[in-house]
Amino acid sequence: MKCKNCNGVMQADEARRMYVCPYCDAQEPFDNLTKDEMKEIVDDAVEDVKIENKKMVDTIVRAHKQDLEEQEKTNEFANKGMIVMLVIFAGFIFIMMAFCFDTGYTAGGIIATIQFLMLVGSIICRGIASSKKDPKMSKIGTILMLMAAILILMWIGAMASDPGDEEGSTSQRSSDDRVYDWPTVGVGKNLPHLNLEHPDYSYVYDNKFTGHLDNMKKTDYDDYVQACIDAGFTYESLMKENEYTAYDESGNRLKVYYLNNASQIQIEVLAALVMEDLFWPTQGVAKDVPAPESGKGYIETFSSDSFRVFVGDTTKEDFVKYIESCMNAGYEGRYEQNSDSFYGQKGDVRLTLEYRRNNIMYVIIYQ
Repeated sequence: MKCKNCNGVMQADEARRMYVCPYCDAQEPFDNLTKDEMKEIVDDAVEDVKIENKKMVDTIVRAHKQDLEEQEKTNEFANKGMIVMLVIFAGFIFIMMAFCFDTGYTAGGIIATIQFLMLVGSIICRGIASSKKDPKMSKIGTILMLMAAILILMWIGAMASDPGDEEGSTSQRSSDDRVYDWPTVGVGKNLPHLNLEHPDYSYVYDNKFTGHLDNMKKTDYDDYVQACIDAGFTYESLMKENEYTAYDESGNRLKVYYLNNASQIQIEVLAALVMEDLFWPTQGVAKDVPAPESGKGYIETFSSDSFRVFVGDTTKEDFVKYIESCMNAGYEGRYEQNSDSFYGQKGDVRLTLEYRRNNIMYVIIYQ
């Protein structure tokens, strides 16, 4: 209601039942208002309520819109993180798929292939869902991911089985486009072939041969070890359940392993050590250890806290004399007659001496 004196907006005083002008202090009792004035007051009140309601609705709409935008950003970030995780998972499954097929686990390889395709499909669906804001594609991607995860149990069961037990599988050679040959010269020339024309893999270095035989049973490994013994790898032999180590007459070292989980025989032959002029260190952990009489050797490792060396031209008598000189130098230990090893210690420096065949002494010094 407007003031009749100054045209200002009057305020209602309910206690005094009148309108009061805050500008000129004019007063107008409620009872003196005309019908038109009352209608004006009611219309103004209704308009004020409409304005306030519109403001409140606008505020609620803006807040809801902001919530939707924040939720959309959160979902997009989570979806991108899920895509990254799926890419990593798919890469791991791809590696396992290649491993399964390479080692003869055909069932495991097939399951891994299905998993890989499901994960690729899940990545594609989530990518479409992220770019086109399509929740349906996101759900399809989630379903594919869960199915791939469930297949892990089947994959574990397939890997637990012996690949030689799979249908149609035998203890024969696995097919490979590349054909490897048994060495005819070098350190591996005396290796037995186990009635196999070719190994599954072989590599000849200047002083080393490595190879492996796939789809082999434990009995095949036992036969191969016996064949290596018959071929002369019998010196300083060490027999374990799935490992055999020995030297031949020339000093070449053989190691044969059997991998149960891969049904694979692994073969390694190292050439005999080539002795060179030996210069004993004057610093580090070996400086207080007496130098051997022999001037020939092969240094395996040399650092501030470790020194390992093969000393050549050392007879068993020379080995015993060297032990005595080390004990006289303060390396306390006990040596039993005819033993091929000695363990001593001086302060925090430990000394190990081992007598090897072909007049070789192995010296290990470390802190």
